[in-house]
Amino acid sequence: MRAATIALTLTLVTVAPAQASQCWAPDALEALRLRDMQVMLQVGALRCRATDPEIVRAYNRFIERSRERLVRGEERLARHFAVDSGRGTYDRFFTDRANLHAEALQSPGRCGVIARILAADDAAKGGLAEAVAALPVVPVGAGRPCTGERQEEAALPASPFAPLPE
Repeated sequence: MRAATIALTLTLVTVAPAQASQCWAPDALEALRLRDMQVMLQVGALRCRATDPEIVRAYNRFIERSRERLVRGEERLARHFAVDSGRGTYDRFFTDRANLHAEALQSPGRCGVIARILAADDAAKGGLAEAVAALPVVPVGAGRPCTGERQEEAALPASPFAPLPE
């Protein structure tokens, strides 16, 4: 749980103000918290691998254990952004997130923080993703939680690989 607090702190400090006018459903906020943590850990693993080769292996274990939850969250976030703005805004939002996390990793000691978060996930056998996603926190800059005024959901475009209707 301490690692979840560290991850949340890093996430809350750096969430971009994009989408601030759009409200967020509880499950979209859960997906955002998890995706933002994944972006932070990915950027950290890439930035820190020269000084800590184990960090990439630890990140890959995190992804393997959390893959199903991450994929569901990604689908939920795509629907959230599609309501008002579409995939381009979604891509820009997470590119901005990655850039912010990369800037934060310039601070001394951040590689150690990323390594400790991943070690905590190893110790919890993957429980970190679940703990972070379930925290009852609205990330700074994510906008406000929906209060019933946003009931519609945008449908995702059909996959080009979907079966054709018969």
